[in-house]
Amino acid sequence: MRSVIQRTAATTMIGVGIAGLVTPNGRLRYGPNLPQVEEVDVRGELARRTGLAVVVDNDANVAGFAEVAQGAARG
Repeated sequence: MRSVIQRTAATTMIGVGIAGLVTPNGRLRYGPNLPQVEEVDVRGELARRTGLAVVVDNDANVAGFAEVAQGAARG
């Protein structure tokens, strides 16, 4: 990931959509597709590794936001 960020200097933030129960502070509590993964601080770990701001939410919420921002639900 670091090599991708280094190649795109304009990158200022990372947005992640994950299937599962995601807390408001970006922690994956449980993922139905990753049953062995529980209580992972996705936001904190990505921020620590990249030095960038990170937003993490449930994948369905992220898809809905994208539709409103860029897709068919744009008003």
